[in-house]
Amino acid sequence: ATATDPADLPKQQAAVAFWISKKYKVAPEPVAALVEEAYKLGTKVKLDPTLILAIMAIESGFNPFAQSPVGAQGLMQLMPATARRFKVSNPWNPADNIEGSAKYIAWLMRRFNNNVEFAVAGYNAGEGNVDKYNGIPPFKETRNYVKSVMSRYHSLYKNDSALLGKTMNANNASSTTNGSGMQNVSYGTSSNTNSASYANSAYLPLL
Repeated sequence: ATATDPADLPKQQAAVAFWISKKYKVAPEPVAALVEEAYKLGTKVKLDPTLILAIMAIESGFNPFAQSPVGAQGLMQLMPATARRFKVSNPWNPADNIEGSAKYIAWLMRRFNNNVEFAVAGYNAGEGNVDKYNGIPPFKETRNYVKSVMSRYHSLYKNDSALLGKTMNANNASSTTNGSGMQNVSYGTSSNTNSASYANSAYLPLL
């Protein structure tokens, strides 16, 4: 579906869709369709759907026609090699693009023992760089990317009350609070091969 009435979605999905629509100034109907697809795929690959949506937000701002100078395509900015790896026949098709990326993110989560930050860093800089540096690579681009994704992930997660208090199968997020009132989050999800790195944990404002 290319458009869905948010009112037809479950309450939690509708809340996420309306938040994204307002934040990114996108019509609620196409956003609702993307949210619905993300939740469907999250169930299929055992991945938190709000993580899929957080990466989509940072990668393309929910623009299905986005293309980077290095060839990344569509909503999740799939690189051609990654699209082939996860058998995405048409990366410009939103459903195919999201599914291929969801499979990759789920793979990264397994690879990095459900560490969301590592997975996100891998999505941006490639899993090889995460292995090389034994954590988030020291690239400014990747560090900023992980911070941005994690910030957006917290915002979306907050709007999905169904997830609160539950243990996620695919991204067991563990967090503690440090003395500065910031939340030390240990997460993992990643997929692009051209980026830099970040630190082993993200310090994000408590929401």
